[in-house]
Amino acid sequence: CNPAKFKKRKPLLDSNKILFVGRILPEKGIKQLIQATLMIKTNYPQVKLVIAGSDGYGPKEDSEFQKELKKIAKKEINSFEFLGYVNHQNVGELFANTALYVVPSIWNEPFGLTVLEGMASGIPMIVGNTGAIPEIVGDTAIKVNCKDVETLAETILYSLTHRNEMNTMAGEAHERFMSHFTWDHVSDNYQKIIKDL
Repeated sequence: CNPAKFKKRKPLLDSNKILFVGRILPEKGIKQLIQATLMIKTNYPQVKLVIAGSDGYGPKEDSEFQKELKKIAKKEINSFEFLGYVNHQNVGELFANTALYVVPSIWNEPFGLTVLEGMASGIPMIVGNTGAIPEIVGDTAIKVNCKDVETLAETILYSLTHRNEMNTMAGEAHERFMSHFTWDHVSDNYQKIIKDL
């Protein structure tokens, strides 16, 4: 993750935008995120979920799963924006005016690059509590079982109504990224390991 492309953003108190970036596959938890967004509409009607990605690594026609998601989202169509595939060079700009970044993975994600991009951008985050994600974020994001739609919805609503707390965590996430996950840090650690051998 290049910190020159994913720059720390100014903390926001007035945005209602939630962001998802990733492949549109069932194991990524995007269906649960859409359902959770619909669930909080009653208490937070101004919420909007922006979804960036396709079912692979490039622009493609909608899969059957993507069509299913859009059908679910039609219930509150103004609360959702499907961007489709976004070139990775432009992903950093998606974090502008974003209140909350959600990585709702429901499988054992080995190492989610999108998690690092959120940390580098200093955006408040909710992440799935599976795989390596909890180890990556430490205490700098809210970790939740994203298979549980009700809990995910409650966590999103909490995050959007406790901005100062979430922005503090986002600042800590950026610091954790800079001190643990930049290429300079990885290179230094690698050289230390080689010397120890």
